[in-house]
Amino acid sequence: MYKLLIICSIFLYAYAEVSLNNFFPYGPSQGDASMIRSDDGSSPQIDISTNYRFFGLNQSFLWINVNGAISFKSVINVYTPSCAPVVGAFSMISPYWADVDIRTTGNIYYRESRNSNVLQQANMEIRNAFPEIDNVNMTWAYIITWYNVTYYPDTDPNENKTRNFFQCALATDERFSYAIFYYNQMLWTTGDASGGHGGLGGTPAQAGFDAGDGVHRFMINGSCQNDINTTLVTKSNVGKPGVWVFSVANSTIVAPPTRSTITSTKKIMTTPTTTVKTTPTTAKATPTTTAPISGLSNSDGTPCSCNKPTMWLDIIVAIDKSKSIGVGGLGSIGSQLATMFYGANIAQGGSGYYSRVALVLFSSDVKVLGDLKTYTSYNDLVKVFLNLEGYHNTTDIVVDIYSALDTAQNIFESQSDTSTRQARKVVLLFASSYNQIGGNDPKTIANQMNNSNVFIVTVDYKDVGGAATELLSQISTPFMNFTSADETNGADVFAEVDQALCFANCICPKSMQQVITYNATSGRQVYWSDCIIPYDSGSFAQFAQVACKEIGGSLVSLTTSAKADIVINLANQKISSKRFHIGLHRNVAKNLVWYGYNSTEYPLSAAYQNWAPGFNSGSAGDCVYTEKYDGRTWGWMTENCLGQNPYAYICQVRACDSTYGTCDCASWFNDPSCS
Repeated sequence: MYKLLIICSIFLYAYAEVSLNNFFPYGPSQGDASMIRSDDGSSPQIDISTNYRFFGLNQSFLWINVNGAISFKSVINVYTPSCAPVVGAFSMISPYWADVDIRTTGNIYYRESRNSNVLQQANMEIRNAFPEIDNVNMTWAYIITWYNVTYYPDTDPNENKTRNFFQCALATDERFSYAIFYYNQMLWTTGDASGGHGGLGGTPAQAGFDAGDGVHRFMINGSCQNDINTTLVTKSNVGKPGVWVFSVANSTIVAPPTRSTITSTKKIMTTPTTTVKTTPTTAKATPTTTAPISGLSNSDGTPCSCNKPTMWLDIIVAIDKSKSIGVGGLGSIGSQLATMFYGANIAQGGSGYYSRVALVLFSSDVKVLGDLKTYTSYNDLVKVFLNLEGYHNTTDIVVDIYSALDTAQNIFESQSDTSTRQARKVVLLFASSYNQIGGNDPKTIANQMNNSNVFIVTVDYKDVGGAATELLSQISTPFMNFTSADETNGADVFAEVDQALCFANCICPKSMQQVITYNATSGRQVYWSDCIIPYDSGSFAQFAQVACKEIGGSLVSLTTSAKADIVINLANQKISSKRFHIGLHRNVAKNLVWYGYNSTEYPLSAAYQNWAPGFNSGSAGDCVYTEKYDGRTWGWMTENCLGQNPYAYICQVRACDSTYGTCDCASWFNDPSCS
């Protein structure tokens, strides 16, 4: 596994928070290549001499994009940043995604480096951010520098416009990946084509990470807000103003433990001292790849938040210790578990969200190394993970999965089902083979656990003959069985398991149905942070939306055919009138948009619309309902929002996940003892 560092620095001439002398060396004197002058341009594909691990995938090439991003699937020439999840080519690291223009001024430099001074500086930043990591030793770096760049339009080299400088470096020691952002003073946030005036206003810059799959993303707080420039300069996640450090190798971006930040007392300029507004002679061309106003417009649902430090899980890890696990098998599993749990808040209480982990080993017998009350920190847990190989039983050929599950169930019943601890229960089980002991069928106890809201994730580890593979696929939560054999096809099993834990932490109340779709590419189900519930009573569309807001949601959105199929299937069962209000409506600008959570909205996409015959996006009426108009086919129809059509309606409510944590545990976990 690779450890990669991305160091992104943004700096300006005056009032520097991170001194320019402290940046990584850059420019022609260091052997850097220079970007061809352009607006919204990109470098050619750059092959790198090592793998860079990002969101669980190894990357072997990249593109440098003028507009402040490094991408891994294709060039990105979109000039207006998006703070919603994006889908498609937007696999990127964005130290400062904004409308940069270098047609007449400014430069962008880049180079690969194994220079010892560069690597030493990288080591220093990582050790400071993550002091619990031993033997930090970067071996490779790639440095990109945006130097003296301004915002669009940059057509007059003599124009006195505000300038930004920023730098980004990738590095690896072949274990983990990191991103370090340095920020100097920031004076502009927005190009004119993004609604800006004098470099400010409009849609401001975004800083963060996106896997480009509509699910995995992380943004620094303040992105796309007018004060993003001052936020990046005066704040930090490592206690030093203007410095931000992240671990980016796995499916969840991890920030260091929270530290206090000494806020700078230096003056931060929020308006340029002298700005000459220039109106371009021609309108800025639309990029060939466009970012949606909101990724939700084309998404099956709201992505589940996967912020590992705020997950709320009780996890029992059960690992086969028999002969068939093989020499080194336990050690390999342990080291990968230590990696996967890195960043999780393992605790036994305290304020905020935390997870607990128990560890069980099994063969013909079951050994509990620690129950849910044993490990008080990640460091406690990782010490055990890294010493598992000593428990390998090289003579025991029995793999008693039933007893392992029975032990897990007993731990849950005694330590998890309490009024003071209402967390999602997860079993993470590794087995290399399977032997049924007597008449004890693991499927029986697994069904009991699944019916008790236990999320079962299984991994058949180097299974010879397929016995474990067949069984584990039957006892896991649907589509949550993974196999190490997939690694021969380029899959990262532990990244998939990490994603499964994210889904386990994304929970709907028992009274509601979660949006779960099937991804044909991965062959897996995808859980979304949307819970739908029908109401068969009649209401005008406007009042139906109010009713949905009262329970913390909105009228349902039908953004894709996959989501529409789920909602329509529910309507066929629960809506007697066969017509119901949906969340599509005209906003104050008379644009058709979907209701989002917390009084937000996102536009209707051209990719999926389901109008009934005689209706379209231009039909009269500001609200929309859907009806089974010919007795079997559903279609959208426009209506007045008030005074017409007192129909049924379907609400969607945000699931309880690692970001949206205001969940009433009595309803979310179906336990009336929880207050």
